Amino acid sequence: MRFVLPMMEDSNSIQLALMEVAQMIALDSISDKACGKLLYTLQLMIMNKKGVNFEPERVTDVVVDHRRPDLHRRPAVDRRGVRPEPGMTPG
Repeated sequence: MRFVLPMMEDSNSIQLALMEVAQMIALDSISDKACGKLLYTLQLMIMNKKGVNFEPERVTDVVVDHRRPDLHRRPAVDRRGVRPEPGMTPG
């Protein structure tokens, strides 16, 4: 039985990998040395999981609609946090 380590994105994927290792142990299809290495790797992943975040801290994508150039010239809000009316100069 060949073991392919899945992407470790969350607790569920780590749990699935542990279940696969347990199955290989039960079927005696993995050596003690390979089993020890896999379990140690999974242990490190569990310990590091709480400090890892693969999500971006904030959204930085900007979408520009070139069909409406008037939209990207006007500021979303002025310095007071008020949205200016179309055709008015922010003040």
